[in-house]
Amino acid sequence: MDPEQLDERLGRAEGRVKRARWIVAQQIKLIERLNNSGVDTTEETGLLSAFQELLVMHIDERDRVREQLATVPEKVH
Repeated sequence: MDPEQLDERLGRAEGRVKRARWIVAQQIKLIERLNNSGVDTTEETGLLSAFQELLVMHIDERDRVREQLATVPEKVH
């Protein structure tokens, strides 16, 4: 894969990480609000676990792309 494609792939991966972090944070806030209201949060907590697993997957993918990009020799002009 050429450096430009890897840069694009890295940008997409970083966007997914950012979005997944936001979703996890929002889910945590929701659970806190519901807990403070005395509502059962079993379902929401299960979703949080799934969101956290997806976040880890996105971080792993981003890190793999970073590693690939680091091994691509820079072009000398």
